[in-house]
Amino acid sequence: MTNIVIISQTKVAATNKSPREAGVKVMRYLKDLKEKPPLGIDIRNIYLSLGRFDSIIIFEAPDNKTALKFANDVGLGTGNVIETVPLISIEEI
Repeated sequence: MTNIVIISQTKVAATNKSPREAGVKVMRYLKDLKEKPPLGIDIRNIYLSLGRFDSIIIFEAPDNKTALKFANDVGLGTGNVIETVPLISIEEI
């Protein structure tokens, strides 16, 4: 089951960090996540984007429960607002 997690850094988490420091923290977190994904998660790729969203993670999870836990962990790990979207391939229709 393919999903995406969309990360928006529009609100810096309730810390005393500057937006730049918060961005560096997120980059470090995403690099570590790509190198060592959680058990049951296959990260296809992580992208940085310009515009409404700042980062996008494309990943595979065996089920919705695992995808939800991963997305929540990403939100907590980055301290940012996230949105999770399950994807359906055209072949599945």
